[in-house]
Amino acid sequence: MSLEIWPESILPLPSVSYNIDAEYSNIQSAMDSGRLRQRPRFSRELEIASATFELNRLQYSAFRYFWDVSINRGNDWFQMRLPLPDTNSLTDTEIRFVSDYKAQYRPVGNWDISVSIEIKESETIDAEYFELLTIEGSDLTNWLYVISNLYDEIEHWEDEHSFNLAP
Repeated sequence: MSLEIWPESILPLPSVSYNIDAEYSNIQSAMDSGRLRQRPRFSRELEIASATFELNRLQYSAFRYFWDVSINRGNDWFQMRLPLPDTNSLTDTEIRFVSDYKAQYRPVGNWDISVSIEIKESETIDAEYFELLTIEGSDLTNWLYVISNLYDEIEHWEDEHSFNLAP
């Protein structure tokens, strides 16, 4: 079964607010010595985000259809492009709603829709990249700036200089 895709052509991405909270996924048990034993509860950390959408009345109707029919009243996983910390661009991400939505009417037929979403899996940087960033004396801001510019230059170079030689 394929995932539903957020209909971005008619429904905007979260615009007003988008905040991620990593849920505490460890559990503690008291030991006889008085120390607490701590261990992970889950194989991965839950990331819950609060999102707000600014919709007009037609978009609100489309949102309600998507909620009710396409994703089973908000229960099914679906795909949406979201900003994630491992990239500068929007990333296709599997999410699902973990709360009912709240609709607030704004003058002249507009609506603010607030909801909590769960991010299924958020990528992190590679171990080699992390080690490179943690070299003593390195400046994280400069590294990110250089890497971002290098990535943009590589994309530009590949677009301009294709290796596909047509006969």
